[in-house]
Amino acid sequence: MRIRTTTEADIPRVAELERAAFAQDALPLVALVQYLALAQELFVVVEGAAGLLAYGAAAIAADARTGWLLSAAVAPEARGQGVGGALTRELVARLQARGVVEVLATVAPHNTASRRMLSAAGLTVQAELPDYFGPGEHRLLMRWTSEGVSTQDDTAGVVCPTPARSAQGE
Repeated sequence: MRIRTTTEADIPRVAELERAAFAQDALPLVALVQYLALAQELFVVVEGAAGLLAYGAAAIAADARTGWLLSAAVAPEARGQGVGGALTRELVARLQARGVVEVLATVAPHNTASRRMLSAAGLTVQAELPDYFGPGEHRLLMRWTSEGVSTQDDTAGVVCPTPARSAQGE
């Protein structure tokens, strides 16, 4: 397994992973192309012997101290093998190398696979976000800090301006 920065040639397979994970809520191709242009080294893929197994994208907030895990998807055949955890740890490491001291992500409360993926990289549930994507579309805010395990009290000033997604078959 090898994690590397996404290239233009990867976009069709990334789009397939996106559709398999998110179905009707999949990001359009234009959004994936924008990730490629904007996220650059923070848009990564996981390669295995059979091809691309996963992708993930992250971004750095305007404060330059906070990173967001924007989206991730793992191929059905690669789930449960640590691919998502490795992907997430790599994104956190890349964010940290750029000076980020806090990484945030949101996840559907029922999406236990994505919660495990984020937990494998050290993110912990910090808050419930009712109606984040609209009525009945709740999310959990998960957080990693460079200081180690954070607590509920650490999120007092956290603002969730951009919905973030992750899926392992949501």
